[in-house]
Amino acid sequence: MLQPDNGERATTAAGTLVEDIASRTREEHDAATVLTDGTDNESAQVPTTLRQAVDELVSNAVAVKATATVEIAVDSGDDWVDVSVTDDGPGLPAMEAEVLETGEEGPLNHGKGLGLWMVRMIVTQAGGNVSVESTTDGTTVRLRLPTVLPQ
Repeated sequence: MLQPDNGERATTAAGTLVEDIASRTREEHDAATVLTDGTDNESAQVPTTLRQAVDELVSNAVAVKATATVEIAVDSGDDWVDVSVTDDGPGLPAMEAEVLETGEEGPLNHGKGLGLWMVRMIVTQAGGNVSVESTTDGTTVRLRLPTVLPQ
């Protein structure tokens, strides 16, 4: 999934990727509210593999709280793009957040599943990083990646 067979990295506009995920999530989860912000900027290109990472974060949010409000936002500069997923759920456990940010686990500090590991692997493979802000009122996961020139 991370390395295409032909060696070329497929890209897509970050805004289009986010709108597609938001639209599909709205269709599949009637009780959830999915908002988007900053998706009108079509110049910020990201690897298409980012779709799986963002989809995982949004899916987790609505799985934890069926009536969740989730906002997926895109912000970009000359050489970077941020995609953030914010929800109003119970908050990501500190252990999960640490594993997502650092990628380090131990016998007493480890994630519960493979989904967040996949998010981290996709983002770090693209040269980016992950940051998490979590409280009992919700979580924001920010994926920061270098922009990719269209192929």
